[in-house]
Amino acid sequence: MFSNDKNIEIIASLGNEIKRYIQLREKQIKLDATLILSQLLAAIALAAVIIILLGAVLLVLTFALSSIVASWVGSEALGYALIALAYALLAALIYFKRNAWIKEPIVRFVSALLVKNDENETNEANEPNQKL
Repeated sequence: MFSNDKNIEIIASLGNEIKRYIQLREKQIKLDATLILSQLLAAIALAAVIIILLGAVLLVLTFALSSIVASWVGSEALGYALIALAYALLAALIYFKRNAWIKEPIVRFVSALLVKNDENETNEANEPNQKL
């Protein structure tokens, strides 16, 4: 009987340890997801600020360039039209190269965040075994 009581205690203790492990694993997954989302949101916020600032600079430079072009062609309306045409051609170029210039870098960035996180999990999982 004594060994049965001890086995039951060991099994109960093992069950508690498994439950604790699952809770810790769940907490680690939440923390990892928080880290990834934080890095992603920080990158998005930085990109938004840079885009807004560059947009303002581009707007001022566009007016300056339009004035220069207007003095060359002799018509202010034609100067603005030529700059608008240049922007339309630039927009078309960006549209046709959108996969290489926009989609693929974003996919690489997000996948690098996820792969870096997976590598950290693998290293952390192996560390306790190495310390023994």
